[in-house]
Amino acid sequence: MKIIIIIIAILFICNCKNAIGQKLNEEEAIKLAEDFIRCNGYTKMPIDTSNQKLSFTMNDQLMLSQFNKDSVIKHRYNSLYPLAKYILYESERKRWLVGFIFSDTMVYKLDKINLEAPFMGSTVIVDEETNEVRLSHLNPILRFFKKLF
Repeated sequence: MKIIIIIIAILFICNCKNAIGQKLNEEEAIKLAEDFIRCNGYTKMPIDTSNQKLSFTMNDQLMLSQFNKDSVIKHRYNSLYPLAKYILYESERKRWLVGFIFSDTMVYKLDKINLEAPFMGSTVIVDEETNEVRLSHLNPILRFFKKLF
């Protein structure tokens, strides 16, 4: 019984409402990705790390001379715009790629960028079947993505 309560609590905390076998639609994938960005300290929003585990990336380890939770949070703070800007569904891999732009990017210039160039931001990968969410270490090419706003 305790295990069931713990699982329900984890799903509620992670906002993983589709973890019972339903496939994610675009809106749900965007919501999970935006929650992930916020909960992992990439926006201006304060985060509570006392009861949540941060998701670390290879870039965190490579870019910081002191790799600890505080230095990672400080490095990430306000690095990404909190709303998803681009999205792509990869049907063969059954996952959503949700693109976020760097917070210092001038949004009005995005229409004039080279769509063949690497993305100016980060991509969150949302698995359609498991709802696993993680940050990609690769910067994708924008011409394959649908622009959200």
